[in-house]
Amino acid sequence: MPELRGTLFNFKDLVNKNSSVRKLLVGWEPLIEIEALDGDERYTLIVRDCNLEEIHEGPAQQAGTVTVRGNKQVLSEIFEGKLNPAQALIDGQIEIYGQEKDMIKLDALTLVLWDV
Repeated sequence: MPELRGTLFNFKDLVNKNSSVRKLLVGWEPLIEIEALDGDERYTLIVRDCNLEEIHEGPAQQAGTVTVRGNKQVLSEIFEGKLNPAQALIDGQIEIYGQEKDMIKLDALTLVLWDV
């Protein structure tokens, strides 16, 4: 199984190279916190200026956060495009917390990126 950290950095590259995804990011600048429930891994993805600009280890330090929680394998499969996050949410494999508009944006992003 690939490391969650490496998977997130690969995801960052995919997002930033995809012009359709970058159009979806216009005006959207959340902090996306990824938390592995079967370990102590936690990452914060920073979206800024139509890019997934940074990935930091640790929790987000400010409001406006979208939080995605699940085990490492499920999170890795989601960020690799192997598992549909909406289906994972319905199946109880992940938890997502945040404003509804942010969750809709995340779903749209995956639809455009992987056509799932």
